[in-house]
Amino acid sequence: MNFLVDTEGRIGPEASKTHISFTFTLGDGTDALELSFGYEPKVLDDDERAKLLIEEGLAAYGEPGAIVGSEDWKDHAPVSNLLTLSLDDPEGFRGSGHRGAHRQTIRLSETAATPGFLAGPLPAGLWKATISVHLVASGSCTYRLKVGALRDGGPA
Repeated sequence: MNFLVDTEGRIGPEASKTHISFTFTLGDGTDALELSFGYEPKVLDDDERAKLLIEEGLAAYGEPGAIVGSEDWKDHAPVSNLLTLSLDDPEGFRGSGHRGAHRQTIRLSETAATPGFLAGPLPAGLWKATISVHLVASGSCTYRLKVGALRDGGPA
């Protein structure tokens, strides 16, 4: 497989509600794309920080007038980091995987695609993979993205 993107990075809570985009050029004659996306950790393992985040969320978005008790936060645990992946081809949107899974493999070809993504021709040109950083609850989070291109005869 010919990797068009092979990158990783480390982000912190300040990256929450942002996007990280990677562009790559797809050549003519590509039969399939495979994207491997993952991040660690999935779950925040710091109970004090989890309690703080949950209580802040309940105060901001909970039932009006609700009183948060000392143990109520546990009903809403665990707190998870959430990063998702979307893809655009030169003509526009090709799909997104907002599954919550912290490891995903996405495949696209003319005739089939992973749910959430669109099968169809794979036009040559500039493509964009975007990681949407919904929440980094942990002190830091490491992501990894690989984009590979295939032809019937082997790597594109």
